[in-house]
Amino acid sequence: MHYGDEEINMIRVRAKELRKEKGQQFIYEGEVVTLAEKGFAPYFTIELPDSFDYLPIEIVKRRFPMEDRPEYILGNNGATVYAGFRKLTFTGLPLNERIVKYQSVMKKLHPSNFAFSIIHVLAEQTKYDTGVAAIDYRSPSIPRDWYNFILFASLKRYDLLGWFFCPIEDKDQWRPKFIEIIKTLKVLPGEEES
Repeated sequence: MHYGDEEINMIRVRAKELRKEKGQQFIYEGEVVTLAEKGFAPYFTIELPDSFDYLPIEIVKRRFPMEDRPEYILGNNGATVYAGFRKLTFTGLPLNERIVKYQSVMKKLHPSNFAFSIIHVLAEQTKYDTGVAAIDYRSPSIPRDWYNFILFASLKRYDLLGWFFCPIEDKDQWRPKFIEIIKTLKVLPGEEES
């Protein structure tokens, strides 16, 4: 089948409309943001804004001064919205227990942080077979406070911890997007084999 320029443009426009209808496209800081699948082989894939790229090491060290920072850290061009992921030793603990344990550690380390909520996403709502969970909270900082959205999931051989950050003033826009993003987590076949 042969398509002319007009037909191709109509297909592109309709594809863009479908992405917007499905929530895969939105506006942030005047820019159109489109969610696209990003792979972290051999472990997992997840949909993130297509503009997200690995952050320069100087920004990574400033934002994550601890040595056990996330293994993968990506962000937008302005370095105001981040996503980070870290594989941890498999604990076999249910998600609820891992969340309680994480909250306990965070309250001891950062008593000024306070939790907003716990988010459970059932397996049937995801592209993932066991479901995922998250907590979110505000972390005070200078010059701005940050909204933190923390993902908990279990890969076949590892636990996965994911961090999503944005300025606190952008929480209402990013929180629903972060929830949609965690629903797109998929374990890669290489991770399932062993």
